[in-house]
Amino acid sequence: MKKNLIPVILVGVVVILGIVGFTVLNKPKDEPKTEATTAQNSNSTSESTSKVTVIDPDGEYKLFSDPSIIQKPAENLVFGNGQTITVEYDQSKGDAGSALFYKLYYVDKKGVVFQLADSRFETRDGNVYSTSNKVFNSDADGLSGFLEVFIVPDANISGGVASGTQLKLGMYPIKFETDKS
Repeated sequence: MKKNLIPVILVGVVVILGIVGFTVLNKPKDEPKTEATTAQNSNSTSESTSKVTVIDPDGEYKLFSDPSIIQKPAENLVFGNGQTITVEYDQSKGDAGSALFYKLYYVDKKGVVFQLADSRFETRDGNVYSTSNKVFNSDADGLSGFLEVFIVPDANISGGVASGTQLKLGMYPIKFETDKS
């Protein structure tokens, strides 16, 4: 009985070693890098500018603008120093009283994207939405990133908490500069 058990154990060990070897050999390499967009990073202590490839395997940060955005944010937009950011939205993707929101993302020197904040545009004049926030301390200072504009057409507020599906209306390049005053 013991003689028959040894070949079975050896076969089991070989199979396990084969699975482990296959797993190790087929282990994915580093996270894939996609040149979905290139962000300009500038070092605040130097005038040099270097390009960073954004790690974006799913295309989440690909730049685009929905036709409902009549006026896009300005080119070379800077966020954080109090500069006014303005967007004109035609109200076609939600109710006439829909609020417009934004998310801010910055890209570190390795190309990793981090969400910095999200908020609602502060003021509204007809279809024109704007904000002029100041940021006094942030890891994003001097770095590039993205401004995502979105609405929540099916927003439901219960107990002070909003829920609903976010509908992206645009992704725009942005630079961060903290307020030095």
